[in-house]
Amino acid sequence: MPTTARPPDPSPLRRKAAEYAARDLAVLRHVYRNGVALNATVSESLFGGKEAGHVFRRFGDRNWLNVQGMDLPGGLSYATLTAAGGKEIGREIKPKQPGPVALDAAIAVAYYCLLEKPGSRRYRLLPEEMKTLKAGLAANVPHIVTEEFGEPVVLRVFQATTGKPAAVRNKALSFFERALADKRQAAWVRSGQLGLVLLGHTPERVAQLEKSLAADARFGGYKVQVGLGPTAETLARCLRERRKKS
Repeated sequence: MPTTARPPDPSPLRRKAAEYAARDLAVLRHVYRNGVALNATVSESLFGGKEAGHVFRRFGDRNWLNVQGMDLPGGLSYATLTAAGGKEIGREIKPKQPGPVALDAAIAVAYYCLLEKPGSRRYRLLPEEMKTLKAGLAANVPHIVTEEFGEPVVLRVFQATTGKPAAVRNKALSFFERALADKRQAAWVRSGQLGLVLLGHTPERVAQLEKSLAADARFGGYKVQVGLGPTAETLARCLRERRKKS
C-alpha cells in the first residue's frame, strides 16, 4: 500500500511569524517611549546591530510611522509614531511633528539611553510613568531611569549644549536646591533616588562638563551624571565616531 507523505509541520513557521509580530510591536513601543526612532537606536536595541532601515520603510507603508527620510544633517532619517501605529500598541495619540527643540531633546535622550553605553539599562520614563512616582516631577520634562548606581535612580535630563561651565553648574545646583525645598522631591534626593544628568552634544562638550563638575565639591552628595546626547546637528558625527570605536 503506497505511503503518503506527511505535510510539513507548520509550527516553526507559526513561531517565526509570532516572533516577527512581537518584534514589530517592540519597535512601535520603542518609538512611543523615546518620541523618535533612529535607524541606529532601533538597530542597537532590537536588531542586534543589524540594519533596521527596512523596518522604517515597511512601517511607513503601513502608516504606523511617519518617516522623515534624510531630513537630518548628514542625510540621516528619523521616524515618529502615527495614530495608527499607536493603536497597534493600544495607545491613543495625537501625533504632531516635533519642532527643533523637541527633536533635539528626543535625539539626545535616545542616544544617551541606547547608544552611548549599550547594556547600561537606561530608559526614558513615559509621562504616565512619571505621574505614578508621585514625586511632583514635571511630566513634560525628560527624565530617565538608570541602574548604574547599583539601584534604580531617576535622573532629570538637562541639555547642556550651550553656556559656560560655571553657568551650567549653577543651574544644576539650582535643580537640587529646588528639589530639596519640595517635600516630595526632598525625600527622593536625600535617599539618592533622584539626580541629574547633563547631556553634552559633542565629546568635547562632555569632557568640558565632566572637568567642571569634578572640580566642584558641592556636587559630592548628589547623584549626577554627564553623558553624550547629540543634537540633530551633531548626530551624524557622533554616529561616525561611535562606529570607529566599535
